[in-house]
Amino acid sequence: TPSSASSPHKKKQQARRLPRAAFCDLCKARKFEQILSILRQDEKYNIPAWLAGQSSRNSRSKSESMHTFRGESPLHMLVQYNPGNVSVVDAVAAVLNRHGNNVPPAEDAMDMLGNTPLHTAVLHGCNPTILQRLVSGPSLVMPALTRNARQQLPLHVVCTTKSYASATQHVVALDIVLQAHPEGVTATDQMNNTPYAAALKARAPSQVLELLQAQEGAWKPAVAAATAKKSSTPPPASVVGCCNDNDDDDVSSIGSCGVSMIPSNKQLKKTTESKFHDVSINEVLK
Repeated sequence: TPSSASSPHKKKQQARRLPRAAFCDLCKARKFEQILSILRQDEKYNIPAWLAGQSSRNSRSKSESMHTFRGESPLHMLVQYNPGNVSVVDAVAAVLNRHGNNVPPAEDAMDMLGNTPLHTAVLHGCNPTILQRLVSGPSLVMPALTRNARQQLPLHVVCTTKSYASATQHVVALDIVLQAHPEGVTATDQMNNTPYAAALKARAPSQVLELLQAQEGAWKPAVAAATAKKSSTPPPASVVGCCNDNDDDDVSSIGSCGVSMIPSNKQLKKTTESKFHDVSINEVLK
């Protein structure tokens, strides 16, 4: 019949497109299995870069407009609603990486505030399997090492979030991020707060504070030793300027030679620091 003949074609057309606004609405409704069933047809029907592109103004939902305003990628949108199935995260990241036109991996994407999907995931209390996927997934720059506009690591964010239902869940999430970047316990944000200081101000659970305090105490000696070693290293020998301090010339440097800009044919004083000192000023300028 005509209806049965058009049905496969209709299904194929539906499978080829998932507008960004529709994806956002499905995330908000937490219909993750429906998203996964659509994404699994990507290789079969070669879905274009629908998630990375912008939808028309007429088709935008209010939620999608807000996400677009914040510069969030589809992976940011997904983890904000805490999908329980890590397969959905894998599928969305795979589609973005496959159709991303050589942009950085989806795990490295930043919104307008510099937050990666890992920042967003810990802020909204994603489950441990999602966090483990984001910290260990393919990326050019480890998401756990990335700072946002407030100079916060994901470790700062996970310490101050209120999204976890219990202290146990909070500690498990913190432990995952700590294992990915343990030396981050000594890092400071824009307000000069370490993760422990930020958690203390946010009145984090006592278990979180204890774990941070123990990690910070373990890393402080190593950081102090590295800083002392760096400060004790003598600076490299500076190149001696080719003009005397008694000269009345206005001196500006060309490279590191300190050549006087007043035109002259006089020979520069010879030193042992640079071969350029054997030539005249005009030759150096030329």
